[in-house]
This record gives sequence, C-alpha cells and structure tokens, in this order.
Amino acid sequence: MIAAAVVFLYLALVLYIGIFAFRRGTAKAEDFFLANRSLGTFVFLLSLFGSNMTSFAILGSSGLAFRSGIMVYGLMASISGIVIPLSIFFIGTRIWAIGKKFGHMTQVQIFRDRWEMGHIGTAIFVLQALMLVPYIIIGVMGGGETLEGVSNGAVPYWIGGLQLQWNPFDWGRAAHDRESLVLERDVVIAEAQAFADALRRATTRDLATIDRLERVLAADDEIVVLREQIVRETMARFRESTITASELVDRETDLLSARIARGLHRVELAQARASYLTTLGLQVN
Repeated sequence: MIAAAVVFLYLALVLYIGIFAFRRGTAKAEDFFLANRSLGTFVFLLSLFGSNMTSFAILGSSGLAFRSGIMVYGLMASISGIVIPLSIFFIGTRIWAIGKKFGHMTQVQIFRDRWEMGHIGTAIFVLQALMLVPYIIIGVMGGGETLEGVSNGAVPYWIGGLQLQWNPFDWGRAAHDRESLVLERDVVIAEAQAFADALRRATTRDLATIDRLERVLAADDEIVVLREQIVRETMARFRESTITASELVDRETDLLSARIARGLHRVELAQARASYLTTLGLQVN
C-alpha cells in the first residue's frame, strides 16, 4: 500500500500543479498546448522524460526483455539516448523555430503551410490519430495494471484503466467472427449427433451380443446336464459289461467338449459385457 500511496500522492501533486497553472494561464490555445512557448530547459527535459516513461517503455519493455532477452534494453537505450536526442537537435529545433516564427502549434499546420495544401494536413492528422490512439489506450491499460499491482489488488483494475482493444483493420470482423461461431456451432452439433448415433449403434450391437450369448449359455447348461446324465448311464452300462470302454470314452469326451464350449461362451459373454460398459464410459471391474 505504500507504493500505491506514493502514486496517488504524485497524482495529487500533478493535479495541483495543473490547477495552479490553469489559474495563472491565459485563455489562448498557444498557452494551453505549448505553455505559451516559455518552457525552460529543465522543465522541457522533465516533460520529455515523462513523455518517454510510458506503459510501453516501462511495462512493455520489461515483458519483451523477459521474453526475448537483455538485448531489448540496448534497443530502448539507443532509441532514448541516441535517436530521440539527435532527432530533437537536428529536426526538432528547426521545427520549433519555424513554428514560433509563423505561429504553428501542430505538425499538421507546418506541413499544410509548407506545401500550401489542405489535403496533406488531413492525411497527416488521420495518420497521427491511427498511431496515437493505440498508444493512449496502452497507457490507460498500463495505469490500471500498475495501480492494481502496487496496491495488491486494493485498487481494482477498472479504476486505473480499462481493458480496451482497438485495431483499425478489424472493422467488420465482428460479423465474420459471428459467422465463424455459427459454423463452429453447427460442426459441433453435427459431430455430437454423429457420436450419439455411433454410440447407439455400438450399444445396440453389444446388447444383442450379450443377449445371444446368454441364450447360448442357457442352452450350454442344458447340454452339459444332458451329457452328464448320458455319462452316468453309460458308466452303469459299462459296469454291466453291455458296452465297450471306447463307447464310454466317447461319451466322456462329449461331456468335456460341452463343458469347454460353455466355458468359452462365458468368456465371450464377459468380454461383451466389458465392451458394453466401455462404450458407455463406465469403469470395468
């Protein structure tokens, strides 16, 4: 919370300075946008530093460095320490002198007067808006992330920023996304119906197999009982010496075959029941 208190104290100080400057300023646009062209070197450097210390520079560069490596800081340092100062020295000072001489306050006014063409100013304005709006949105979002982080969630995200997304090349994309969602929904419905049909066919097949094997096992039980009775009768006749030993062996072989067939059918029934449970997604014990 100490970090959050420092941030809010800084914001209060900025607000006080703004109110103080507003009361001492004039009602001219030049005073509002350019501080009446009276910024000193120290205040100008502070303003330049504050303009560069944005969400992109602080939060974005840190995230990019975490993902890509320490070379990102070399890139940021070269831009802030070389490109921007040289641009201000060779280009900014000349534009400042021209603007002060002819009363220009924006880049649009400079280009429009230089080439005496109104359309070029409109084109530059549109280009600046397309480049500036995402930059402003990133700043607002970064403010929300920062305040939520330094306050450990005491200051919610929506107070410090807004979750915004803006892309000029996405116009009309919402309708396309809705059409894609409808198509995906139709595909999911068709796949679900196909799965349900396949599941119904599989369960019907498994149930038919189970029913057939249960009937076969019932018949096997009857056959085994009959074979056991035949073996008992054959054994009695063998003891009376009315049949040979080979006939007794044949009857016992028939009984053994019937018992083996019944055992195989029991295994097949267990497999069919396990397959049915697996088809339904149940655990097989």
